[in-house]
Amino acid sequence: MAVKQRSGIASGLNKGHKVEPNTKVKPRISRTKGHLSKRTAFVREIVKEVAG
Repeated sequence: MAVKQRSGIASGLNKGHKVEPNTKVKPRISRTKGHLSKRTAFVREIVKEVAG
């Protein structure tokens, strides 16, 4: 898939301002919902061993 090149023309609601995408943003916590952490996996493993 070809990457779209930026033109010098700003468009959209803020068409007077050239803006760059913010690349330093961390993903939201809601994006990690359902992801199994190492700690949780370890605790579940121990509980399975002890409880059967």
